[in-house]
Formats: sequence, structure tokens, C-alpha cells
Amino acid sequence: MRSLTLCVLELALAQQRQWLKDGHVIPVAVNLSPASLLDTRLPEEVGELLQRYEAKPSDLELEITEETLMKDAGRALDVIARISEMGVSFSLDDFGTGYSSLAQLKELPVRTLKIDRSFITNMTGNPDDANIVRSTIELAHSLNLTVVAEGIETAEHLRSLGEFGCDIAQGFHIARPMPAGDVPVWIARHTAGASRQHQPAH
Repeated sequence: MRSLTLCVLELALAQQRQWLKDGHVIPVAVNLSPASLLDTRLPEEVGELLQRYEAKPSDLELEITEETLMKDAGRALDVIARISEMGVSFSLDDFGTGYSSLAQLKELPVRTLKIDRSFITNMTGNPDDANIVRSTIELAHSLNLTVVAEGIETAEHLRSLGEFGCDIAQGFHIARPMPAGDVPVWIARHTAGASRQHQPAH
């Protein structure tokens, strides 16, 4: 897992550098496994990769899950804090599927909270799911976090999330996975009038 994590990080930063050479500033996001955040060598390795590819730390986001906190919270928080000090941002992925407490959420140096698609899928027909999504958005905003809704597959989903005050939307209704070379073209076509829609490059 350690080798795979470093490989994916390197591929993402190499692609970001290529986009930059082509005149496009595109942030990238990389998912980290819970095991990765128990590796005390990770901060140094992230720093080395940022230097190697001359990447701005603020243009890299690392996505973690609530499961991270269930294994060794103290150790994981230390690794996260050391990487965060470099200027790399963190997002909490699949929020709502784990068991993190509000106290733990407050301690995490995350800037973004991603609501799991399981709540988004049925929210337009299930009042309970809609209330969970709305309440989660309000909670995140009270902690000064940006909110991303995952799994947006219909215009109705997007419209409802806009009414709830969600910051960013991600899903097949906005864009499907595409080759790296197509990303700048897609962004150019959809930038105007799409400030509330977002498809991070993974």
C-alpha cells in the first residue's frame, strides 16, 4: 500500500506539472488509505515529491476517510498535522459512513468535508436523507469547512444541493472520468456559469 500511495501521488503531481507547462493551473486530489496515515515517513515523502515536481502545496489535496480515526487516531493526526504544515490541504471523504465524533472532526486540520453519495442518491425522495444532507452542510459551515456532495447524478440533485447551500458538487451529472489531456478542454467549456460545480482531477 505504501508503494502504491507514493506511485499515485507521483503520477498526480507529474500530470499537474504537465498541465502547468501547457498553461493550465489545475489542483489535484489523491485518496489516502488509513494505513498511509500511520506511516511516519509520509510527510517527508510528500515534501520530496512536491519539490521534485515544483508543485505548490496548496494545489494538492489529500483525501482521508473517517476510518483513519478508528485505527490509531493520535498517530494519524500527527502525520496529518505535519503534512498540513507544508500547506497541503486535507478533505474528509465519505463523511457519514464512519463513527467520527464532533470532537474528532474539530481536531482534524481538514478544509473540506465530502458527504457520502449514499445520502445524496435518495435525498430527493427520502426526507430523512435530505435532512441529514442539510444538517451536515450546516454543521460543516459552522466549522468553516467547504462542503462537497458526492454522487451527483441528476439535475434535481444539483438543484436541491444548491438550495441547501452546498459549496461544491461532484458526480456523473457534471462529468465522467476522462483522459488527462481532455481535462483542460472540459474546464474551458464549462467554466462560465459553473462556479458551483466541481470535478476534481483524481
